[in-house]
Amino acid sequence: MAEMLLRQGKDPQKALQYVESIIDFAGLSRLQVKNNGRPQDDYWALKAWALASIGRSSEVAAAIEKALEATNPKSPPDLAATHYRAGMAMQALGNVLEAKDHFRRAVEFDPQGRRGKLASAALRETNVWRARVTEPQALARS
Repeated sequence: MAEMLLRQGKDPQKALQYVESIIDFAGLSRLQVKNNGRPQDDYWALKAWALASIGRSSEVAAAIEKALEATNPKSPPDLAATHYRAGMAMQALGNVLEAKDHFRRAVEFDPQGRRGKLASAALRETNVWRARVTEPQALARS
């Protein structure tokens, strides 16, 4: 739910509340907990994105760092998910260069997977957005 709200750009404060419940296993069976895997990487990466979306920029870098530390280095799909979410956090802060770097890394880790494709789409959108921002400025100087 948190990621869906963040992708839609809706209610990032509610998304942060959902993120905070990720590592709360109350009411889950052992099988559900096992299938969820290590939630810390999801927790920190989504938290970084939510924090950036609500303007708490001073907390974002630390959350991304913790997400990368918690991500299984032997799992390319997990690494792609973390980098995609870190890219979205950087994009929310307006840091296009760092966002692109994270998106590129997500694509490298999972080129044909879901997160790699989302990151690839985000790269294309960032390039389009960036071009639109610079075009009017160039025209204004002429």
